[in-house]
Amino acid sequence: MNANAQALRDAVLQMPYAPSVFRQHLLIDCNGVTKPFRPDPWQEADFSAMDHAWMHAVGRWSGPPPEKRIFWGERPRSHSKTSDIGTMAAWAITFAARPVKGAAFARDERQSAILLEVLEKRIALNPWLGQFLSVQKSVVLNTQKPRPGPHPGPGGSRVEIFSADIGSAYGLLDIDFIIADEVSHWRYPQLWDLIWTTFGKRTNCTLSAIMNAGTLTHWSADIREKMQRMPECYFSRLRGPIASWITEQQLSEQRRGISTEHEFARLWLNEWQSSDEASVFRGPDIDACLDASVEAILV
Repeated sequence: MNANAQALRDAVLQMPYAPSVFRQHLLIDCNGVTKPFRPDPWQEADFSAMDHAWMHAVGRWSGPPPEKRIFWGERPRSHSKTSDIGTMAAWAITFAARPVKGAAFARDERQSAILLEVLEKRIALNPWLGQFLSVQKSVVLNTQKPRPGPHPGPGGSRVEIFSADIGSAYGLLDIDFIIADEVSHWRYPQLWDLIWTTFGKRTNCTLSAIMNAGTLTHWSADIREKMQRMPECYFSRLRGPIASWITEQQLSEQRRGISTEHEFARLWLNEWQSSDEASVFRGPDIDACLDASVEAILV
């Protein structure tokens, strides 16, 4: 066994108790080039804030229950939203202490296919991960056989991916983690309510909601305000494009070619917008109204 293989073997033994080690040893596709995964500081901050919740969800946490069980993340376009959530789902079903179940909801069939593709790429670029995981239609499954005894291991762990329709959320039982992708574009608030009540059934369950900024008339704007005030929620919002892989030239091209300045501000500056483009309110004005600190002062 060469030195690199031995180092990876040693790292895999640490990964169940350190999701950061898992991330450090992942290879990812970056503009068609395979590279080691090196998160930007803002990515690592989000990962670190929720690592304990993920560990608790899959039986790898031995301390008091983590305070933060909910992740509400708002990021501009092309800021690794689905990819980062997919990375943690892959860690969870690979290194759980017991067979666990996850459910991931995307805004539509196309978005659910993107999440599935993220997981497929993780497996394809990291052959060692393929020893654990297999993609089967809309399910990613840990194909290891469960061990007998009090510590059964992760064999049989799975994450199932759904499009955001209400019917798919009925009957969900014993879910250990839930992913809600692009909530600000979901059609039905009832789906969120079903997911929220499913999340509440198990004290170990963690919920990760990630999205681009939306519009004030969408029902998710009200949920957003509730999440900001909830002590169990880690609320993360990136203001403007800050990813190291996005260039000024790319942004300039996007600004020139996108349909309206409102859409550029929503997609790339991550500013919530009024649905009425003729409104006198702009993204920064709306941001001020939504900012928790400003609201606290007004109260």
